[in-house]
Order: sequence, then structure tokens, then C-alpha cells
Amino acid sequence: LCQFLPQDRVVEFARMNPEQMLQETEKAIGNGELYDQHKKLIDMKGGIADLEREVVSKRARAEKLRRENESLERDVERFNEREKLLQEVADMQLKMPWLKFEQAKEKWFNAKEELKACKKLLSDKTAELIQYKEPYDARIVERTAAQTEEKEKKRAMTAADNKRVTCSETLNRLYVDSEGQISMLAQARKRTGDHRRKLAQREETLRDALARQANVPEAPDHSAELNDLKSSSTKMNMELLAVERDVGDLRQRAAGPEQSLNLAERRLREIDSVRGQKLSLLAPKFRNILEGDQWVNEHGNMFHQKVFGPILTLIECADPDHQNYLQATIPSFLFGAYITQDSRDRDTLNARFK
Repeated sequence: LCQFLPQDRVVEFARMNPEQMLQETEKAIGNGELYDQHKKLIDMKGGIADLEREVVSKRARAEKLRRENESLERDVERFNEREKLLQEVADMQLKMPWLKFEQAKEKWFNAKEELKACKKLLSDKTAELIQYKEPYDARIVERTAAQTEEKEKKRAMTAADNKRVTCSETLNRLYVDSEGQISMLAQARKRTGDHRRKLAQREETLRDALARQANVPEAPDHSAELNDLKSSSTKMNMELLAVERDVGDLRQRAAGPEQSLNLAERRLREIDSVRGQKLSLLAPKFRNILEGDQWVNEHGNMFHQKVFGPILTLIECADPDHQNYLQATIPSFLFGAYITQDSRDRDTLNARFK
């Protein structure tokens, strides 16, 4: 219907309330008779409304007059009551001094009884305080000693953490040094083997020369060549002894890093025992955490980057307040999570722990 109307009529139609829309609809339907009947009904209703308003106005006036009459009656009653109360006030003012005296006397008597009770209570509490003072002082001393011990333990834990970090760094450094010493030892062994092979070849050459000399009845004088061979053999023996001394020195030098490496490994096992305790704490919440962690350690070579975790084993926190704060802020499922540096390693762990 509205799509054939001009735009201004559409806006006017949209602003109509239900009554106006009904009237406009009645105008548009038929010859307007329905609208005239509706208009007549509205006028009749307006006349009835005027009569109803007049009746309401007269009833309101009658009600107003009735309320005014009741108000006047209440004023008279309040006036009479006020006069009666004024008379009672005058009578009570004559009795007031005696009443105040009785109240003050009763208050003084009650205060006297309360003072006696307070003195008795004070005496009892004083005796009880004397009885508990010595244990209380002893508890204060124990508390001070416990606080001192706690501070010392915190300092010891901090020192142990620092020492652990130092040992880890020393372990890494010794591992690198031991790798270098092992490489140097292998090279020295290789050089010794080469010298021994050369010496064996020259000894074999010397034996062949001696055999040929023995088979030839009249051979020319080869004393100079033999002297050269002997000097070469002596020189090779001296080089061999020097190489063997170098090998012995290298072994002695490698013994120190190996001892340090063994010490660091023992320290590392101690650290791993703490890690095992943390894994045991995770076991009730994460069903396969122990087997999964063992699998990660055994298959470390299949990962593309180093995998860290679980996160709880990486956290070192000695302060109880800091521990409580971490437990309150970090969701519990994150403590058993691993940290990967490659998306492929993450997919591998997800497939393994699924």
C-alpha cells in the first residue's frame, strides 16, 4: 500500500500512532460512513468524559471538605491532648529532682559493684598472666630462633642455586675442554701410530739391507749407509719417546677435566633428582608425564631444536610467597607443558602425548 504513496506521505504515515492509522484507514475504505460513525462515537465519548470529570470533581470536593473536617477534629484533639500533657509535665517537673537523685544513687551503686568486679578480674588476670608469661617468653625466643634459622636456610638455598648455576656452567665448559683434550689425544695417538709405522718400515728396510749384505760374500763397504740408518733409527726412537711423553702429558692433563667432569656429573645427577621430585609432583595431575618425559629424553636426537620442560622443572623459586603467587596466577595445566622452538617438534609432542 505504501509503495505507491509519495515520500512525504510515507514519512507522515510512519509517524502515525495506531488510532491515527485506524482513522486514515477508515477514510480510505468505502464512502466515509465508517469514519463518520467512528467520529460520532468519539464525540459521544467526549461528552460522557465531561460528565465523568464533573462527577469526579464534585466527589473530590466532597472528599476535600471531609478531610478538612477531620483535620479540624484532629487539631481539637491534639490541642486537648497538649493541654493534658502540659499539666503532666508540670507535675513531673516537681518529681524530677527526686527521680534524678534515685537514678544517680542506683548508678553509683552499680558503678561501685562493677569496680569491685573489675578489681577482682584484674587480680585474677594478673595471676594468670604471671603463670603464662614464662611459656610466652620461651615461645618468643623459639620464634626468633626459627625466623633466624629460616633466613639462614633461605640464604643457603640461594647459595645452593647460585652454586648449581656455577656448576652447570663449569660442566659445560669442562665438557667443551674435555672434547678438545680428547681430540688432541686422538691426534697425538694418530701421530704416534704414524711414527711407529715409519719406524717399522725403516727397521724392515734395515733388516732387508742386512740380509742382502749377509747373502753377498764380497760386498762393498756400506758402513756409512748403516751408520745413517742407525742414526735415523735412533732419531725415530727419540721422536717416538717424545711422542709417548706427549701422550702421557695429555693423559695427565685430561685426567683433571675428567675428574671435574665426574664431579659435575654427580652434581647434575643431584639436580636431576630434584627434577625427578618435581616430576613426581606432576604425576597425579598428568597421567603419562613420567613415561612421556623419559621418551623425550631418549629421543632428543629426533627433534629439530632443543625441547625444554616440563615448565615446573625449569622453575627455581625458594621464596614461599613467590611460590604461592605463581600457583595462584599460572594455570595448573601449564606446569606440565613443554617449550618447543620448532612447530614440527610441537606437532611431534602433541602426537606423542595425545
